[in-house]
Amino acid sequence: MLNMAFVLHTRPYRETSLLVELLTYEEGRVSVIANGAKRLKSPLKSCLQMFAPLSVEYTGRHDLQTLKIAEPLKSAYTLQGKALFCGFYINELIIHLLHRHEAHTEIFELYEHTLHELSRQQDLEPALRSFEIQLLEFLGYAVNLTHDAQTQRPIAADKYYYWVQHLGLCETESGDSRYLGKHLLNMANQIFTDTQTCQTAKFLMREVIEHLLGNKTIKSRELFR
Repeated sequence: MLNMAFVLHTRPYRETSLLVELLTYEEGRVSVIANGAKRLKSPLKSCLQMFAPLSVEYTGRHDLQTLKIAEPLKSAYTLQGKALFCGFYINELIIHLLHRHEAHTEIFELYEHTLHELSRQQDLEPALRSFEIQLLEFLGYAVNLTHDAQTQRPIAADKYYYWVQHLGLCETESGDSRYLGKHLLNMANQIFTDTQTCQTAKFLMREVIEHLLGNKTIKSRELFR
């Protein structure tokens, strides 16, 4: 059965093949072997590029299946410079956080929308922060950005909050290294028009994501540095 997909990552497998991580519309993340894909005349060679919407078919009953068909649905999204690093970053997040064969059509649609936004070569921060927030929500790890986790009172725009693992955002008296309620409410409403909100979203999402990753590392962050 044909399935829409994007290539998240490829690496060599034996002499002439590739091991490919796909994000598919129907089955979420899938690992496949692309036999002979390293050969010059392989029809798979030119298709298996990142950020290109594909129509794929694979067979097998195990975690590692065999890719039979890969055909482009349209041209790849063009990501350059920092946008390219952002593309690598969101690919890594999906690989690390999404279990194999967990169908999440919302994540597939979010991923393609984010590629479109990154390819526009405008301000990258809003697209990246929005992706992180929504990805965590779809995976069941959403941070409640509207209510205090301890008191259940609404987040106040003029108060400061800090994030507690396994609990959420809690009010604090100090503003040092904490998050202003105004910026958290902007995040809840997907409003990233000011630098302070983007910075708050960046640092809060990093806290949450690093906790979820455990001992896994995001290699694409090194490219930014």
